[in-house]
Amino acid sequence: PYSAEDPFPQVLWAQMAAFFGSNINHGIRLPGGRYACARSLVTANLPFLAGYSLGRVSHIVQLALSQRQILGYLEGQVVTYFASEAVVKKCCAAQLQPAWALKKDAMPVADLAQTRQCLQTILTGAGGEPQEVPLPNVKRLFRSQFQLELSETALGHCRVSDLLQDERFHDICTLRPQSNGYVVVPAIATSVADDELDKRSDRSGSVSTTMGANEESDVESDAFSPLRVGFCLDEPLTLEDTADS
Repeated sequence: PYSAEDPFPQVLWAQMAAFFGSNINHGIRLPGGRYACARSLVTANLPFLAGYSLGRVSHIVQLALSQRQILGYLEGQVVTYFASEAVVKKCCAAQLQPAWALKKDAMPVADLAQTRQCLQTILTGAGGEPQEVPLPNVKRLFRSQFQLELSETALGHCRVSDLLQDERFHDICTLRPQSNGYVVVPAIATSVADDELDKRSDRSGSVSTTMGANEESDVESDAFSPLRVGFCLDEPLTLEDTADS
């Protein structure tokens, strides 16, 4: 894994952005792996990368992809950002259109009503019980079960994760983060879990209130109970004992 820290000078980023942003280099395609991409750039002897080791160039590629919007991905290869899949999706989402340039077949695209219905079906198990689904599986299930393409851009979003958090789907599902990504959780399961937490909280509060009342009662009882003095039957009561009591 690479660090998200950016220790490189601003002049490097300016020169790199100018190089990949020029019309001459618009059609550049590099290997998809960051290390393989870095090796290709080192081999090209680009002036702005002079003096950087392969490891450092690999870090530069990672930052150019993830933070600097200089490079992007398209069909598994590294390309200039403005030719990338991210930009294509952003433009299509703004126009509420499927990303036709990225579509590889003629499978019909699901509209909003179909998307809602298919999601409800996917999140319902064989016995009618709610079931969770890993986020990366959702598009595949649309294709395999319903012969429909789920297009997030046609519904106004660049990513499926953003689409499923849209208020139009709040009554159907929610997303739960995990160490390796997101899981799509039926809204009814989330509601049941929240209700159970509320019930536990109410029960805990009731117990605490009862205990508090009992403690107050004990204090009041101690405060107003008459003082009891114990006497030894075999010893006579003395004036000192009476004074102490």
